[in-house]
Formats: sequence, C-alpha cells, structure tokens
Amino acid sequence: MDKRQEENDVSSMFIKRLSELLHRQIQIKLWYFLFLLFILYLAWESYWYSQVGLRFIKWHTHIMALFILWLIFAAVIRLFSRSKNLQLAIASVFVSLVVFEALLLVTGFTKTYMEKREGVYNTVKELKPNSILRNWPANNIHYVLPHNIRYTNQYGFSDAEFVKDTTKIIIQTYGDSFTEGDGAPADSSYPAILRNYLGDKYLVQNYGVCGNDPGYVIPQFEKIGASFKPQILILTYSLGDFGNDLLVRGGLKRFSDMENPTLLKQKWYEPIYAVSYISRLVFHAIGIEYNRYFLTKKEYLETLEKLKPEWNEIFEEIARLAKENNTKILLIKRPGDSEIEEGKYEYNMDFFNPFLEKHKEIYHLDLLSYYQNEMKVNKGGNIHSYFLVGDGHHNSKGYALMANGIYNALIETGLVTEEK
Repeated sequence: MDKRQEENDVSSMFIKRLSELLHRQIQIKLWYFLFLLFILYLAWESYWYSQVGLRFIKWHTHIMALFILWLIFAAVIRLFSRSKNLQLAIASVFVSLVVFEALLLVTGFTKTYMEKREGVYNTVKELKPNSILRNWPANNIHYVLPHNIRYTNQYGFSDAEFVKDTTKIIIQTYGDSFTEGDGAPADSSYPAILRNYLGDKYLVQNYGVCGNDPGYVIPQFEKIGASFKPQILILTYSLGDFGNDLLVRGGLKRFSDMENPTLLKQKWYEPIYAVSYISRLVFHAIGIEYNRYFLTKKEYLETLEKLKPEWNEIFEEIARLAKENNTKILLIKRPGDSEIEEGKYEYNMDFFNPFLEKHKEIYHLDLLSYYQNEMKVNKGGNIHSYFLVGDGHHNSKGYALMANGIYNALIETGLVTEEK
C-alpha cells in the first residue's frame, strides 16, 4: 500500500512539474508573440509616418503612445527600485491617463478641426503649397462635406468642362471651400445657384478649391482662366486667408521658392501635441494654440503685421492681370459664423482699405451686415440653420443666401443686368 502511494505521489509530482513547465512555456511563447506583434505595430506605424508624417496618427496611436511611455518609465524605475507598491502606483497612474486620453478622444474636446472633420492630424506642412496651381486631379472625383461627391473637369476644378463661348458673358468665381461649395451638393454651391439667377446670357465657371487663398488666383487665372476671356472675376476672401493660409504659405514668394515658401517651421514639440490629447490641455493652459500654429498671441500678431504688405502685393498682381485681360473684379469679404454672431471681425483688416481706395475699378462687397440682416441675428434668428452642423461651412441654405447677396451686388454695381 505504501509503495503504491509512493508511486502515485511520484506520478502526481511528475504531472505537476510537467504542467508547470508547459504553463511556463506557453507563457513565454505568449509573451514572445505579444512582443512580435508590438514590434510589427511599431514597424507599421513607422512606415506610415515616413509616408504621410503626423497624419499617420489614429485613435490607437494615442493609446499606444501612453503604453510605450509606461514601459519606458517602468523600466527606468525598476533599475532603481524593486518595490512592487511603487510599480503598482505607476501602473495605476498610467491606466488613469489611458482612460482620460480615451475620454478626450471620444468627446473630441481637444481635437483639431481636421481631426473632427476627416480623422487626421494636419501639421503646418500640410498647408504648404505642393503645386503652383493647387487644383484637384483632372477628370477625377473627390468628396466634400458631408459625403458630397465632386467631379473635376480637365483643368482639375469641380465644375463642368470650361468652354469658350463668345456669345455669352463669362463670369469666373475664385476662392476656397466656400466657392467650391464644401458642405452642400454640387448644384447648391453659390456659383451653381448664381448660374441659375443669371440665366442663359451668362456663363459661370467655378475655380473654387478647398483650402485655396487669394494667392492661387494669380496662376489659376494667368494659366487657365484668362484664356477664356472672362468679363467678370469674383473672388471671395476672409480672415482665414490672411491669418491662416498666408501665414503658412507666404505671399508671392511661394511660387518662386516651392521648397521653402512658409514663414513658419514645425515646432519640435508638435509631435507631442499631435499624439496626446492630454498634452494639449497643458499647451493650451500656457498659451500655445494649434489655431495660431503654436505661436504665442504676441508672436502671432507680430507675424500678421509683417504679412500685410505681402497680402496687398497679391491683390496688386491680381488687379494687374485683370486689367491686362479687360476683366472686371468683384471682391467679396466673407465673415465666419462666430463673426456674424458677434457683428464684427476677429481681426481688423483696415490695412486693406488703401488698396481698395486706390483701385476704384475694383468693386467690393462686405457680406457681414447683409448676413446679419438676412439671418436676423439681432432678432433672435438662428444663424446655425445656414451652416453645416458641427462645421463652419455653409449648407445649401447658406450658399443660397450667399449667392443672393453676390447677385444683388452684381446688379447694383452694373456688372450684370437683371433679366426682365
């Protein structure tokens, strides 16, 4: 009996040891497998970073960045202390940070405009010019908000094919997303609606491209638009063109120095800002804002001051080209939704007035008071019904209002005649 018991004990011990060994081997292999996945993940993220820069950042990148930071921090602490309580405390802190980061991710509290719109982080580099014309690929399709398809013509603009027709008065519209019609179907952009107002006597060509600024009117008109002999050129502009686009791209120098056209350089800490929503709270608290391209308010205003001559230089060149081609210009100053609510512009652009006074041949319309009256801002009107939900772009209703205002300006200035 004792011998049999001894044999059973030996067998049990053997099975237990074997089980422990297998369990340990499985654990080791599991860790090897997880480590391999981690390396593959880092390689994948590194590849996409090399291809698209900080645009590679997705929701999981924010979480993994904290995980990697935790591993590094835990490894350093382990070199100096074996205290399990300390290691547990560190793990608890990082778990809390992950939860907080996830909360900011879900709520979108510190997300940039492009992260909310397209799910990608845009750096200063993304705003730099990548071509002189800055148009879309020709004979192609792309999408604008909210999931509206656009078909481009042979010149890379979201419109039907441009044709020469000497029997009609040709009106060309230039500008950014508010001219292309971001936020509404193609037939609800302001140029499309304006086309319906004007009738068959006129031919409207839409040269609007999302993200454009007045500087790009020069090559677009010179290389393409002027060949169609337009009688009227309509150009919209806003504070965003001056305070954002020109700030990054510079003035006319962008066309002679494509490699270095910007006054701004990417800050060394921008990758930290890009990959961590939590860090953005800290940056904002000390006055570093993404919307000012990481300049302090003082630096931002000082830089804008330097840009004023370059802004006027762009419009002087536009005026020269228009005069050479016997084309009349109608400039449209467009306010943003918050500026309409406040009844004033966020930045005083009176420095542009001497140019307008000098060029009496250029017609000018400020839409601010028109929008305020039509949207009944001071009478409890809901201006947000004219804008895309969660975005600053017009919806179809807003573009109809914009087209109506521009149409009235064309009539009042005598640039076009009203159909009887």
